[in-house]
Amino acid sequence: MLQPLDKLCMAGKYPFVDAAVYGSMVTQNGFTLTKNWSYQFTPFFDGVDPMDIEQHDNWNLLSVIGMSQATVSVQSTSRIDPTFGKSWNLRSVMNMIGEIHQPMHNIIRYSPEHPEGDDFGKLHSINVLGYKNVFDLFEDAYGQYRDLQYPLSSTTTLDKYVDAITKQFPKSELSKEIADDTKKNWSKDSYNIAVNFAYAEEDSDFLLNNIDDGKDIVNRQLALAGYRLAALVKHMMTAQISIYKPFEELEDSEIESRLRTAIKG
Repeated sequence: MLQPLDKLCMAGKYPFVDAAVYGSMVTQNGFTLTKNWSYQFTPFFDGVDPMDIEQHDNWNLLSVIGMSQATVSVQSTSRIDPTFGKSWNLRSVMNMIGEIHQPMHNIIRYSPEHPEGDDFGKLHSINVLGYKNVFDLFEDAYGQYRDLQYPLSSTTTLDKYVDAITKQFPKSELSKEIADDTKKNWSKDSYNIAVNFAYAEEDSDFLLNNIDDGKDIVNRQLALAGYRLAALVKHMMTAQISIYKPFEELEDSEIESRLRTAIKG
């Protein structure tokens, strides 16, 4: 399913791994329409009165995950070869599941310092481990994995990191969280991490004094994202077994039911 776009995105030898960063690469290469897709515009009113803000409900992180998952799960015919849509949207799902577990992708802080919002922490200045804003600190996982290059030339280094993260946060200890398949809850949990940790203090002191805790938070989110993604991909691929029943033979109610199942959460 990924193969049709492998060449266009220079996926290299590991297209499954490459898919996890595909959305970010698309945006960086000039497809600006995708910029909002990686963010959930949930406001955090900190020291200011609540106000109405544009939350981009049609093209935010949760919406795009839902639509992309639905395309993978139910699309079977198209004037354009449906393998294109499935290849694109499977990559989108895999990328967005990572984004929804990055706390700063799920919150905009409105404060006296930033009454118009802090652009997901990009305007929230800090000086921690060489990072100048809180978004970059979390986006770069506290600098823990800088030796991973795109595209991967091998998985040796990645496998080492995966082994360490899953050992620290084994699947058995996160079974309750993995069982929760509601993506709104995933986003809310990330939002709460940002409120209670990333924004715990206005200056850098808290983050400086809790670097190890910050790394643990990031790695737990990485583990949880991986476990949830595995379950979601398994669910989508299981649906593919039956979806290739000729589309014209499906009743409207069956199509609607599959759509609702696909975009759950």
